[in-house]
Amino acid sequence: MSDIRVILNGVTGRMGTAVLSEMKLINGIALYAGLYKKEEGQLPHEEKIFVEYDTVFQYLKETGVRPLQLADVIIDFSVPQAVIPLLREAQLPAVVGVTGFSEKQLREIGEISKEIPIVQDYNFSTGVCIMTAVTEMIAQKLGVGYDVDILEAHHGMKVDAPSGTAIKLAKAVTKGRGQDYDEVVRMERVGKIGPRTQGEIGIQALRLAGVVGEHTVYFGGPNERLELTHKAGSRAVFAQGAVAAAKWVVNQRPGLYTMRDVLGL
Repeated sequence: MSDIRVILNGVTGRMGTAVLSEMKLINGIALYAGLYKKEEGQLPHEEKIFVEYDTVFQYLKETGVRPLQLADVIIDFSVPQAVIPLLREAQLPAVVGVTGFSEKQLREIGEISKEIPIVQDYNFSTGVCIMTAVTEMIAQKLGVGYDVDILEAHHGMKVDAPSGTAIKLAKAVTKGRGQDYDEVVRMERVGKIGPRTQGEIGIQALRLAGVVGEHTVYFGGPNERLELTHKAGSRAVFAQGAVAAAKWVVNQRPGLYTMRDVLGL
């Protein structure tokens, strides 16, 4: 059986580099093309298999040739505005690990998933996936009688806050409790905010050098506190999950999936 051919969007970024390194260690999957966004004044990348993102779309416009469709799957760790055009053009199964999407962009991805299978998640760690499932279960059992706050920490170069994983964990709590996410989540507490309201979920973000990614969900009861924590030691854990998701999604029907589907949770 031939290798699964991957288009890796965001190949020169932190996660793209980690995914590329992971792919080199795994049989049955190989890089078809790496796409990157060239900054102003930057020279083209020396790797011949790396292609500047805008150049690809200019080539498509001028020639009508669609080489992207010769690949088998997309793994995307680029930026929100670069994801949807690539999904629409390539029409390939995809793994999307980008964070910071607007609600409109998420709806567009949902529409595209009616035509192609897409695994869209904010965290591809097996541990975080299990933590999310457990968080939902605990929230359902404890109910709104327990206060919930979520604390996330990342490196200082992360451009969005709170993290997609923190939002995902908060949504797991609201699902377990049967709450409306937009009504109960508070992103900050400043000044004289008054007493905490029942059912409120707080999310706080830290940005510190040397931190890959850490998340803690606090459940505070009248006489006890339960804490669930995940700490990533390196980006390799996310890369491993993304590659596993890519090998899984190529055999799926059109639809929008998460890592819980990949892991069968």
